[in-house]
Amino acid sequence: MGKYKNANIGTAREKNTVKNNSAASSKGSGSKFDALIGGVEKMLVEKEREVLNKFNPLIWSSSSSSSSSSSSSSSSATLDNRTAIKIAADRHHVNIHVVRSPLAVALQRSQIRSSDRKGQDWTDSLLSIHLSFHIGQCIILLCAVKLIKTNGLLTGLSRERQMGKKKAEKVTDDKVEVDNGDHVWWWLICRSIGASFLCISVFALLIRVAVSLHPYSGAGNPPKFGDYEAQRHWMEITLNLPAKEWYRNSTINDLGYWGLDYPPLTAYQSYVHGLFLRCFDPDSVSLFTSRGHETNLGKLLMRWTVLSSDALIFFPAVFGFVSVYHTSRTSSRKTDIVWHIAMLLLGPCLILIDHGHFQYNCISLGLTVGAVAAILSQKELVASVLFTLALNHKQMSAYFAPAFLSHLLGKCLRRKHPLLEVTKLGLVVIGTFAVIWWPYLHSTDAIFEVLSRLAPFERGIYEDYVANFWCTTSILIKWKRLFTTQTLKIISLTATVLTCLPSMVQQLLAPSSKGFLYGLLNSSLSFYLFSFQVHEKSILLPLLPASLLALEEPRPFKWLTHLALFSMFPLLCRDKLVLPYVALYALFTLLYHAPGQCSGRSKTSKTDYSSVASNMTGLLYLCSFILHIVYLTMCPPEKLPFLFEAVIMLLCFSQFMLFAFYTNAKQWLLSKRSITEKEKKHI
Repeated sequence: MGKYKNANIGTAREKNTVKNNSAASSKGSGSKFDALIGGVEKMLVEKEREVLNKFNPLIWSSSSSSSSSSSSSSSSATLDNRTAIKIAADRHHVNIHVVRSPLAVALQRSQIRSSDRKGQDWTDSLLSIHLSFHIGQCIILLCAVKLIKTNGLLTGLSRERQMGKKKAEKVTDDKVEVDNGDHVWWWLICRSIGASFLCISVFALLIRVAVSLHPYSGAGNPPKFGDYEAQRHWMEITLNLPAKEWYRNSTINDLGYWGLDYPPLTAYQSYVHGLFLRCFDPDSVSLFTSRGHETNLGKLLMRWTVLSSDALIFFPAVFGFVSVYHTSRTSSRKTDIVWHIAMLLLGPCLILIDHGHFQYNCISLGLTVGAVAAILSQKELVASVLFTLALNHKQMSAYFAPAFLSHLLGKCLRRKHPLLEVTKLGLVVIGTFAVIWWPYLHSTDAIFEVLSRLAPFERGIYEDYVANFWCTTSILIKWKRLFTTQTLKIISLTATVLTCLPSMVQQLLAPSSKGFLYGLLNSSLSFYLFSFQVHEKSILLPLLPASLLALEEPRPFKWLTHLALFSMFPLLCRDKLVLPYVALYALFTLLYHAPGQCSGRSKTSKTDYSSVASNMTGLLYLCSFILHIVYLTMCPPEKLPFLFEAVIMLLCFSQFMLFAFYTNAKQWLLSKRSITEKEKKHI
């Protein structure tokens, strides 16, 4: 029994040494660390003794029988524990670090005194138990250390002692680290970015499914219903007519009833989705007889087409952008990345329009995000293809065209062979257009038939109550009465180009990744505010680059999201989507203000916003809240039936204009900063 005592004393000493070392290394935040390690060690000792007590009688009986039959084993009994375990390990071809423990002593005695097969079997069993036990011990300790690091108890402690706090913070910021004290996101950030993205994606898909259970545009509202019926009708047309007749008015294809008015890629998408619907519900896409088709199965299949488009195009594009964007940043923390993914995938505006109102904006926006990711990763040809696809899915993607054009041209002009670079980009764009438009290239008449459907100037310069310049100023200036449609087209084009020009010039002079993102935001805002024929849903386009810049401009991003939602509130009320509107806005607010917030939000709140600006923002939030209540509970005067819509429009437009001035100024400040940095390097 002396060996047992020595072994136990040795084990206790080693464990006390480990415990003391761990306690010393975690001084300052060590209470949680000591408690966790102490609990793990106590559990290990108890389990070890439990296994020993279970096998102890059998080991001693085996050793007593073997000692009477063989006297030569007495000389081997003098072998110490380390030699005995080494013999067993060599026989099993296992390399282990010997730890003096009761199990090791029992293994030694069994190894020396067991000469028969039964004793050898028990030796093998004990060796397996011993190895499994210590492997489990290592796993538990590794998990404990991982958990401690995740909770920020060990992060940077040794660095602070060696380098000082400032140097340690710098080293931590240069890598993707978990923030100290971030407990809200720990279940997302303890794994890889891919696992975090998967968790958020599943949650985002569930949110989309929940929203899709609510009504859609034109539900039960004949004769023309709404956007849901338009999308279904396009599937009906593309399935039953040849491609050359999709945009042609005829007795079979009445363009007056939701005629196809998007580019050919939307038509191809409708054809593919129509094939899917025809497999399960042929009546939903049958020619003529399917008009106004609203069966439960048909609605389920239609909702599924949007959900699958989102999951297959928009989600992968977001993951690609986040991966490239945060790799290129000088400092990124996992909480920043997780928060950014959540803001992109759980944006309330896109979810409400696509999965509530019913559209497929996720496809064109997803292709645009993919093109942006390709630009950031220096793959200009891939970006050209993706953006051309986006442009051929929805013509509103032209809102981003000035930013892409100026950025790519600015980069080409700085290369060794600028003309060759521009030629390559031009050929890629022309080739992509040619492939998509191939069914209509047989005649100029077919091309003009498509183009006439893509630019419906007869609808007027604005539609409904959209918060842009033309609709807002029409309260005082009756544009439609004063000017013809042809004149208004020229005026709106001039205004749009002039407001896009500063952003384009900045990228031509000093192209950069961050400047490109600001350029996307500024050009899309210019189109939304001043272009011809803008709808409320078009605010999704400037909101996309604002979401991509959420870490750079967290508070402006939040404010623009609020305004975009508010500007679409009358439209969503008509679709009976008030409940998901409130729920998604509440979810967005909770995620934005979640504890463990990113450094960008905390810094912005302290530096960029004065108390006056904060008070003004709070006042505007209060006004918008009151307008929500008034719109839902009160009736407007009979002489002014659209009074509430006009007030909402005025409030949103004023803020959109301020936002446009702010982002243009920020983009030009990037050029000044880059020039200043170059001058410092020369000095």
